[in-house]
Amino acid sequence: MSKLNPEKLSVDFREGVTTTEPIIPRRYTLTHSDITAELFLTIGLKYAYDKISAMRDEVLGEWIKTRNGYFFHVYLHVDGQLGPTVTAIRNAVFRRELPLALEAIRYGDKKFFSVHPNLNNSQIIVYFNSINPYFNSIENWGTFSDYDITSRAYPYPYRSDTPIYNSDFSDQYIPLKDYGPEPFVVNITEATKQNNNYRTALWTGNHLQLTLMSINVGEDIGLEVHQNLDQFIRIEEGEGLVKMGDSKYNLDFQRKVYDDFAFIIPAGKWHNLINTGDKPIKLYSIYAPPQHPHGTVHETKSTAQVAEKDHV
Repeated sequence: MSKLNPEKLSVDFREGVTTTEPIIPRRYTLTHSDITAELFLTIGLKYAYDKISAMRDEVLGEWIKTRNGYFFHVYLHVDGQLGPTVTAIRNAVFRRELPLALEAIRYGDKKFFSVHPNLNNSQIIVYFNSINPYFNSIENWGTFSDYDITSRAYPYPYRSDTPIYNSDFSDQYIPLKDYGPEPFVVNITEATKQNNNYRTALWTGNHLQLTLMSINVGEDIGLEVHQNLDQFIRIEEGEGLVKMGDSKYNLDFQRKVYDDFAFIIPAGKWHNLINTGDKPIKLYSIYAPPQHPHGTVHETKSTAQVAEKDHV
């Protein structure tokens, strides 16, 4: 495995992110050149999808906060386009080069870590995403203190290849994906607070759907109506103003909502939820019947609007 050469690393901080803030949302996109061996690290409020190639060999990462503190989640697209043989090769390459990638993230964002030194001890949780159960896994790869090239000698630290569900980490964070339609148990408060996407489908069945949402400060869900389904919403964190009515021009039902408040939106009611607080609203929503496709993930409100532009 290659060792990091800082001269080969380029770092780009995008709008909304500085070299020291914020912690959340703070997302990392690491790509590379096979020809020059250069590494390109983009740090922003969202992933740099414009940097991702059709090969899907990027490394994505983000900070997650739970009741047990901060964790760093890494996402790898293991599946290849030519079948299981290529998937096996990609899996091996990702495992060989991941320490280099983690070094690049730690070094490229070194000022951020100097301002937030406690994050050096945050656990790194790696998602090897594959439709093949043999390669699909969630693993603990140590902490960023293990990948600090300015203060550490080699070799690389011990890491656990054991899936998270079989370790002590199982009660600290929840892998956020669509678990439907199988039987499912979850700490819904922790899952809701952990979610930083605008929308994440957590369970989708034939007659009901559970989604998580994070509404940024000053934003709203957007005025909408669901003609053929009822909706339940509970706010786990944050505050806002909910509006409902028979017409989008006459939202005569208005209430302030806070932590632990819930409200129900009957089918056919126009509605909106506006974040009036100073932090993101963390909520979960139940649709009956389902509203979104199985596995829906909308990182931002704008991506949700593009994906659902034909939906009223």
